[in-house]
Amino acid sequence: MSEAAPQVSPAKQKWVLIALAAIILYLLAKPWLEQKFNVKLPGLNDDRTVASSGETPVGPSATHGDAPAASSADLDQELRAIAESISLDGETTTVAAVETQTPGGTGDQPGTQPARTEKPKNGPSTSDRPQIAPTATKPRPTPSIPRNPPRDSTPQADPTPKTGGSTATKPASDASQPKLGQLKQVAGKVYQSTAGLRYGPGSADGHRLVHVMKHTEDNPDKPIHGVFTGTKEEVLALIDEAWLLVQEKSKQVKSEREEDRWVHTVDMKRKIGFTGGSVGQRKNHPVCYKLRIVVEGSDVITAFPTDR
Repeated sequence: MSEAAPQVSPAKQKWVLIALAAIILYLLAKPWLEQKFNVKLPGLNDDRTVASSGETPVGPSATHGDAPAASSADLDQELRAIAESISLDGETTTVAAVETQTPGGTGDQPGTQPARTEKPKNGPSTSDRPQIAPTATKPRPTPSIPRNPPRDSTPQADPTPKTGGSTATKPASDASQPKLGQLKQVAGKVYQSTAGLRYGPGSADGHRLVHVMKHTEDNPDKPIHGVFTGTKEEVLALIDEAWLLVQEKSKQVKSEREEDRWVHTVDMKRKIGFTGGSVGQRKNHPVCYKLRIVVEGSDVITAFPTDR
């Protein structure tokens, strides 16, 4: 004879039903709570820490060793598309040099692949978007070192005359400085910006530079997605500008340590983008004045606009 199935006590059945009911209620209330409090709540499949509501993971599991979802050919095509949208002036080695770094030796022909064209996604129309490019009060769309936007902590803003008339020669030195956001190849597929930030392989997109540029388009499939509203060249210059503020320990910067990474939130004092994603769409795409940059040392993990 087969053994009888073990009987579950009524008390245990009661607690199992209570637990199931609590889980169901949480899942039903989760979207409303996320919209109400503008936060990203954990789901049943969440397995790592994330940096600010629906953005890039910053926990220890999201390292440079993440297995890229994109193939090498797709990654090279993405990098070439970014290179084509960035000014190639000056003597700096640009992102376009990645075409000579494609794995596979001389048999690969990356130059024969057509550049990808960017498809517009949901979000405010181009005419409605606040642009990163400075307004009439700022003479240049891409700031250079030292930067034009005035800050209270900048010693150069002191109008007091200096002995020796050094201010007369300063404009010439400003003009000789490289523009922010310019990239040079330093190793393999690792690129260093004017301000010293490094973009290298990593993330599910295969490369940190490719991932950052995902934030130049809205993504309604994410709950919250910060979107830059300038060109890719302006975005890189903006990130460099924020990084210099971090290095100067400006009062515009709030920093938080997360294990081996730093999360810096920088108030740029002007419109740099909007909040996209499903939550941003419901809130009519709030304007963003702050930039959040996550780094390991000087290696960029992610950077995106935020309204918090």
